[in-house]
This record gives sequence, structure tokens and C-alpha cells, in this order.
Amino acid sequence: MKQKNTALSLVAIGVVSLIGLSGCDDGRNEGGARAAQTVEVGVVTVTEKPLQIETVHSGRVRASKLAEVRPQAGGIIKKRLFDEGSFVKAGQPLYQIDDAQSRAALMTAKATQKKAESALKVASDKARRAESLISAKAVSKEEYDDAKAGLLQAKAELDVAKSAVHSAEIDVSYGTIKAPISGWAGRSSVTEGALVTANQADPLVSIQQTDPIHIDVTQPSKNLPMFRQHLVSLADSGKQPNTTVKISFSGEQPQSYQGIVKFVDPAIDPATDSFITRVEVDNKNALLAPGMYVDTKMVSADLKRAILVPQRGVVRDAKGNATVSVVKNGQIETKGISVSMTVGDSWLVTDGLSIGDKVVVDGIQKIRQGMAVQAVEHKNT
Repeated sequence: MKQKNTALSLVAIGVVSLIGLSGCDDGRNEGGARAAQTVEVGVVTVTEKPLQIETVHSGRVRASKLAEVRPQAGGIIKKRLFDEGSFVKAGQPLYQIDDAQSRAALMTAKATQKKAESALKVASDKARRAESLISAKAVSKEEYDDAKAGLLQAKAELDVAKSAVHSAEIDVSYGTIKAPISGWAGRSSVTEGALVTANQADPLVSIQQTDPIHIDVTQPSKNLPMFRQHLVSLADSGKQPNTTVKISFSGEQPQSYQGIVKFVDPAIDPATDSFITRVEVDNKNALLAPGMYVDTKMVSADLKRAILVPQRGVVRDAKGNATVSVVKNGQIETKGISVSMTVGDSWLVTDGLSIGDKVVVDGIQKIRQGMAVQAVEHKNT
């Protein structure tokens, strides 16, 4: 009987021991599970900083002034007075048209003017005599009135003659075709002996002013609000819309040109979803020529406070909206944000984040909404 009781006691002790061991294992498993649920993630803390945004776009070089020279009077070209491809000054003679007929017309007009002047002198003397005789009743009232009317008619005929002379002088001046602007003359479309007509469709030559020169830069429509705000900020501060344009030619090293924004297209081209910005730059070295395509880099915005988030921290949801994961009170919270453009390897955030938010940039694949995490500041942002 004693041996039986002893055996029962040993069994009881063994059961208690197993229960105690089982309890110890459960405690260790719960602690391990809690440790496994806390994931370490790399974060960046949101800050604001000044940001000058430079954008790269293609541009077309255009002359700042372009004049297509056409004759204003018809005739035979007697002589070309300039060298093709040379620089001409405003008012410089370019072509001489045979002006024999217009000069003959001018001589006739001048002769008619002299005749009118003589007729005016006769009418004036007659009117003066009638004036002196009318008081003595030496002439009739009808003769007096005729003398006055003759004087007025002679004055009018002289005015007509003077006008004819002026018109003839203009026709003679049209015989010498002059440069309307200063610039580089292109290829002449006519030679000596060619017959030209007044205001013909085809220009005789084109002149282009290339210093300063214009660059029409094509920008995407999404840049328009930001670029306009940049120009408004410059105007508010009393500054000219100056900008440094870095221009590259066919892969060569970019060269800097100081320019002024002359024009921003108020409308978007629906075919290309873009707008034109015209920049005027100095071209004293004549490296830029009308018609060239160049790559341009220019300041599109100068922000006093900008928020940048690394691109790897931004995820698009099923609807295509930009979202980020933020660590708040040790847990993951998903936020929708608005972004405008990329700056290097970051997004420029316009809405949705606050200063001090901790945005997850490393370990995004391991997290989900509401998950407990340990945030570690990412150093290389």
C-alpha cells in the first residue's frame, strides 16, 4: 500500500512539472511573436527648404526680327547693291530698279506745280486789284466775286500739283529698295535684269536680326502654373524676368546665356499638350542661328518652401493616386498626397504632408496599414 501511494505521488509531480514547462514555453512564444510583429523601417522626416527648379526642354532658335523685302514699285532690277549673307544696316540700299519712268513723271509733276504757282500769282494780282476797285465802284460785284473765286481755285490747283510732286517723289524713292531693319541678308531671289512687280508674293531677300536672338522653348502644360507663379514672384519683387539659359548643341557641353523671358503662350496646344516660352538671349558670338534645335535648361520655379520625398517612398494606389506610408505613434498610417513633378530622385509634394511626418522609404514591401513598426531615420536621402 505504501509503494502504491509513492507511485501516485511521482505521477502527480510529473504532471505538475509538465504543466509548468508548458506554461514557460507559452510565455516565450508570446514574447517572440510580439518581437516578430515589430518591423524595422527606414524613414525620412519631412522638412521644408528653399528650392530652385531647373527644367530641361527642347527649343527652336528664331530671329528676333525678320523682314521679307518686297518691291513697292514695279520695274527691271538694274543692280543688286549688297552681298548675299552679309550684314546690312537699316536704310541701306539693296536693289536699284530702273526708275526712268518714275523720274519722268516727277519732272512732269514739278512742271505742273510751277504752272500752278504762276496761275496763282495771276489770280492773286487780279483779286487784289478787284479789292481796291470795288470800293470805288470801278468794278461790278460780279467781277469782284469772280476774282475771289479765281484766287481760291488757283490755290487749290497748286495744292493738287504739290501733292502730285510728292507722290512722284515717293515713286522715285521706291526705285531704290532699302533694308527695313538691320540684320543678316539671306540669298537673293532675283538678279539684275529681273522684272519685279509692286508688292509681289515672293520676297526679293529676307533679313534676319540675330543679336539678340529668340529661343522658343516648348514646356509641358503641367509646368505652366508653376512657371507663371515664378514670373509673378519676380515682378512682385521688382525684378526683370531674367533667367540663365544653358544651351546644348548636339551633345556638346552646355553654354550659359543670360536671357529675358519675352513671352509666355497663354494657350495650351491641344495636339502636343504643351506651351511656348520665348526667351531673348545675347548672341554676339553668333553661335545661335535661326532654325536650330537646341536643348535648354532654365529656372522654372524658385520656391521659398518646398517639400521633397524620395520617389521610392511614393506608391500609386489602384486608382493611380500617390500615397505614402507614415509612421505615427509606432504604427503605419497611409496618406494620400499630391505631387507635381520629379526633382532628381524625389517628388515635389504640393499637398498631403506636414512638417515632421516620418515617411517610410525602406521596407515598404513588409508593411501594411496599422502595423506596429520601429522607425529608423534614413541618412542618405
